[in-house]
Amino acid sequence: MTTEALSEAERMRRVPGIVFADGPVGRRARIAGTGIEVFEVVWVLRGNAGDWAPVRAWFDQLLDEGQLATARAYYAAFPGEIDVWVDEMIRDAEAGMAISAAIGPHYPWARLT
Repeated sequence: MTTEALSEAERMRRVPGIVFADGPVGRRARIAGTGIEVFEVVWVLRGNAGDWAPVRAWFDQLLDEGQLATARAYYAAFPGEIDVWVDEMIRDAEAGMAISAAIGPHYPWARLT
């Protein structure tokens, strides 16, 4: 725990505007003052081929330019950590879509026609 806390403290010192918060799958880097995690910003960025314009539009009412810069700086400093979370989310989404495609629609009224 002490090593983890020191690591988080060092990361917050290196990238001001980052905090760490507990979540259902562990502690992750979050943009201070928001509930938005850095990996969420990067997930949208990767989904838009690295173009920041759609990221700005997506988080328009949630993050200002300074907060987006903080996410960008954290990702630049610790890409491996963030890529692990993004890759996991992509795998989970793909698995969910595959299950949905395999079992088809489940609307009870679809069988009534």
